[in-house]
Amino acid sequence: MQSSFNPLKDLISWIKYLPGFVLTFLSIVLRFKALQQTKFANGWDGYFYLVQIKSWVEEGSMHSADLSLIYPLIRFVNWFTGDYILAFKMTAALLAGLTTFGFYHLTKRWSGSMYLAILVGSISLFSPHLTYFAAQFPKNLLGFVFLLFFIGSLSMRTKSASKLLKAKPITLTTFCPFIWLILCFFGHRLTFGIAMIFGLAWIAFNYFTLKKVAIFIGTVVVIFVLSLIIPGLPNLSDFQRFDGLLSSSFQFSPYSFTQTFGTADRISTFWLAEIIVASALYFLSIPFLLKAKNRWLAFTLFGVSTLLLFPFYTWDLTGMAYRFFLLYILMAPLFIALFIKIEYSQKSKITLLFFAIVFMLGSIFSLRSYQPEKHDANYKKYAQLTEKTLEHLNSENTELLIAHNALAEYFTFTTGIDAMPWNPEYEIEQNKLWRIATDIRQSEIAYYLNESEMKEVHKISIRYFLLPDHLWQKVLTQAEVKGDGFLIEKLNTWRNPHRIRPGFLLKKK
Repeated sequence: MQSSFNPLKDLISWIKYLPGFVLTFLSIVLRFKALQQTKFANGWDGYFYLVQIKSWVEEGSMHSADLSLIYPLIRFVNWFTGDYILAFKMTAALLAGLTTFGFYHLTKRWSGSMYLAILVGSISLFSPHLTYFAAQFPKNLLGFVFLLFFIGSLSMRTKSASKLLKAKPITLTTFCPFIWLILCFFGHRLTFGIAMIFGLAWIAFNYFTLKKVAIFIGTVVVIFVLSLIIPGLPNLSDFQRFDGLLSSSFQFSPYSFTQTFGTADRISTFWLAEIIVASALYFLSIPFLLKAKNRWLAFTLFGVSTLLLFPFYTWDLTGMAYRFFLLYILMAPLFIALFIKIEYSQKSKITLLFFAIVFMLGSIFSLRSYQPEKHDANYKKYAQLTEKTLEHLNSENTELLIAHNALAEYFTFTTGIDAMPWNPEYEIEQNKLWRIATDIRQSEIAYYLNESEMKEVHKISIRYFLLPDHLWQKVLTQAEVKGDGFLIEKLNTWRNPHRIRPGFLLKKK
């Protein structure tokens, strides 16, 4: 039997992917440029990742046990850079680039048109939403990259694993779908859940045999067992995140997002246009569901999108509906890849390339839609607070500092003193537990504490105070006794942590 190896044919096949590689490179460069607008780590959780990596590198273990693949990736990049913050930025930019390649690859596979793939890849290059997502949620973005390649591996026409491995050109999606599913499991919880939905739909629509069902169920069982014994991976306790998710009130997430997040001009014109178009794609796809060539993909994509945009979720910028919405906007270009039919004419190719060039040029300007001073935590302020706190805090005699989200992670990263945005669920000696409190005046604190106690209260900025946590608890208790409900309501927010860590976070310890 003659070998099918044909160097010229293989070279032509790889050349068709050259535009995807170029778009990927440009996406990495532009996202890195956007992330470099600030000298601090990006996003609200940036320093949480860096605390983990710094602890792993310098102490041999992570601060909180977590086997997500985002941490080995950041550490690998850090091995080259020697700079934690730079490694974080480069990792986020790299994941944005891989997302762009994932869109290019899927579009080319589904449509067979390199020109449509260039257009969808250019849309990803332009996307202000992808830039924001990369800055804020690199772990989620890693899971999304795995999800794209998992879907790509499912949509291959060849059925047997042996044929998959012999397919030309050899790409990332030639690996067995179950390997990609496992990578999704080690990537991110939400995208792993979506991968499960696509996997079940794949079996139901195309490959429904007892053997394949048994293999899929066996894989799920193994993953489930691993989740019970390995910290930081998807776990049954994660369902606690969905408490209070449903609401009896109707809301449309894209509109809710623009109304709540859009204050203080945080949504640029480019980003708003992307949100509007992405939302419209969901509704425009409905008439084409039955006409789609890959019907199982069409219905599954639409079903997942419906799940992400379900109108009876409780809307909150810290809740799951917000995360679902962000992921939907990220996925929306898949509708273009799946539903647009291309006539292979010179005119259609020129039209697609024209719009692709428009998006490429627009990406130079859209990257500014991400504005660290508006979208990230105020790390400049937190640096000042940290410096002032160290003037009064005895680090050797401090076991834990309570401070709000982002400030706590920044403080831990820069000082090495443990801080967290929760009340501890374990006992700590009274003189070793401190707190950075805010949104209160010094006179309000003094009203509930005596003169001797006030000597332990240190003003570190306007309405920011460092004090022992037991004194803070006394202020809250006395305010409640005296019926000062207004003060209690003002103070019991995320800016003054007042809850014990939930179970799904304790699973990581």
